[in-house]
Amino acid sequence: MVGFLCDKKKALIVARINLPTRLVFSGVAAKWRIETHNCVAFVVATVDTESPTPGEHDVWKLRAKFFALSETNDALLAFLNETGAWSNGEQVSWPQSIRHIHEFPFRVKQVSAIWEYRNRLRRALLNKAAFRESFEAKNSEFPVKFKLTATTVEGIIEAFDTAQALLASVLIDAARGIRFKMCARKDCDELFPIESRHKRKFCSQYCGHLVSMRREREREQRAKRTEAKRKALR
Repeated sequence: MVGFLCDKKKALIVARINLPTRLVFSGVAAKWRIETHNCVAFVVATVDTESPTPGEHDVWKLRAKFFALSETNDALLAFLNETGAWSNGEQVSWPQSIRHIHEFPFRVKQVSAIWEYRNRLRRALLNKAAFRESFEAKNSEFPVKFKLTATTVEGIIEAFDTAQALLASVLIDAARGIRFKMCARKDCDELFPIESRHKRKFCSQYCGHLVSMRREREREQRAKRTEAKRKALR
């Protein structure tokens, strides 16, 4: 599909192309630790030149793992050491090259800021308006490379840090029109895609079964309390 945008000085031709796109994230190896100053916890990292670069990640599995992390320092450190460099700076911005990360390897980030970033990503998946409020347009632009394969041409989006890879996965899901819902089990909060018109409430059969068992136990306990009251009145 080709569209035209015209003004008095020039005509701009915009081509809209349905292009198969792949997100590639390999990460940059980093050593992480947590330091506390004035009761504020920070994650600190330097590029790990002794360790090999982490292998290529499935970003959607990585995102699910990030969302499922318990909000503890140990869990966060394990995740960061697995994935490598977190971001290209305080603001989420596209790294022009991997060289930038190596030239400026020292990283300091508040632990609370990483958890807040996770909350923003979750809100963005649940609500488009929240996405627009959470991420400015300049922070959500990714260049696409073209790659010729044996059968077709595909677009490649490369991410060199974890924060950018996670954001890119959210953008791609938004572009694909995928909507998400939060699991109805109160102590789960897992997000799952809405894949049909069926009013699904839980992220898995396990959660649905667990809620059903809890409700059954509550009914049994209420029945026992009612029976106990009846016996007491006799």
